[in-house]
Amino acid sequence: MRRNETTTLAFIAIFAALSVIGAFIKIPIPFVPFTLQIAAVYIGASLFGWKVGGYSQLVYIALGLIGLPVFAAGGGLGYLFVPTFGYIVGFAVAGFYVGWAVERLEEKTFAKIALHQFIGVILLYIIGSIWMWANLQLVVGAEAITLTHAFLYGFLIPMPGDLLLSLLCAALVMRLIPYTEKMKGRAFA
Repeated sequence: MRRNETTTLAFIAIFAALSVIGAFIKIPIPFVPFTLQIAAVYIGASLFGWKVGGYSQLVYIALGLIGLPVFAAGGGLGYLFVPTFGYIVGFAVAGFYVGWAVERLEEKTFAKIALHQFIGVILLYIIGSIWMWANLQLVVGAEAITLTHAFLYGFLIPMPGDLLLSLLCAALVMRLIPYTEKMKGRAFA
């Protein structure tokens, strides 16, 4: 295995582990708890690209689905039927998108990185709120929740915290870019 592939695998493992840690740092709000999982997505994807950003989340999902209690409320295949599982799927989508978009920036500025992280959050919340609505409709049989309710409780109410977190992560990424660029020059060469 080449050196850059080994380094990429190591960072995928590190950011998957950070997602696990972030799952247990949470502020309970109705329907969708605020956790720090997305910080691992923002930072990993912005600093190391789409492979680290997306694959770290796929590893995280796989660990949870095989039964390790790495999700905010446990783990196992039954988690597919938890209304908030769509947000976990959204982490992977956001990781792939943010990493892909930031890698293509000619000039990495705070505003550009924050913008792509905002878009990643919007993608995550679209997937999560639609999954929540569909899950409650099909699995639970809760016809009382409309798509509008799912949008309100699964998108509008919880999203501001993650948007604020994206600003903090973009600022951290800007501070770390000089160090990671040097490291990438050596490790990924």
